[in-house]
Amino acid sequence: VHGIPIVSVDIQIDPSHDLTCIRIQKLIRGLIMSGRICAIWMGTPCSSWSMVRNMPGGPPAMRNSWFPMCLENLGPRDRLHCGLGNKLMKFSAGVLQLCNMYNIPAVMENPHTSLIWQAPALVHIRSLVGMRTFVTDFCMWGAPWRKRTRFLCTGVNLENGCRLCGSRGGKCSRTHKPHVKLAVKTNGVFRTLLALSLRHL
Repeated sequence: VHGIPIVSVDIQIDPSHDLTCIRIQKLIRGLIMSGRICAIWMGTPCSSWSMVRNMPGGPPAMRNSWFPMCLENLGPRDRLHCGLGNKLMKFSAGVLQLCNMYNIPAVMENPHTSLIWQAPALVHIRSLVGMRTFVTDFCMWGAPWRKRTRFLCTGVNLENGCRLCGSRGGKCSRTHKPHVKLAVKTNGVFRTLLALSLRHL
C-alpha cells in the first residue's frame, strides 16, 4: 500500500510467528522503538475470552466477569489455554502502550462482549491519554451476522468506518432479515469460529 510493505505475523501462517516467544516480542518492540513500523493492527486471539463459553451449550467457561484472567477450578489443559490467552493479551496491551508513547497508529480488535476488555492491563491502557475506543457491527458491512466488534486505538480515528445496527426483534436494520446467530453450531463447529475463518479468506 503506497509503497509500504505489509507484514502479517500469524502462527497459522508460519510456526515461527509465535508472539508468546520472548525473542519475537523483543524484535517487534525494537522495530516500534526504532521507528521502522508505520502502523500496527492486532487481531488478538479471543477463543479463551469469548462470552460464548459462558452461554448454555457453549464450550466450558475459562473466565468470567469476576475472574477475567482465569477461573480457579480449571483442569491442566484449560489452564494452559487460558495462560496462552493471557500472554497474548499482555503482549497486545504492551504494544498498544508502546505505540501510544511513540505516536505510531495501532489498533487492537476483539468482540465487543469479549472478557479481554476486562483484563486489568487493558483497563489501564484504555485510561491513557491518546487511547480511543470504536465499535462496529459486521452486518453493516455485508456479513450475515451482527458480531459487534470493539477497536481500541491510538493515533487513528475509525469513526467513519464504524456503523451500528439498529436491530429490532433480531432483524438487521440494513437487510431487514434475521441475523445469523454465531452462538450455535454448524456441523459441530461453533459459527464464531466459522466467522473468524471467513474473515481471513
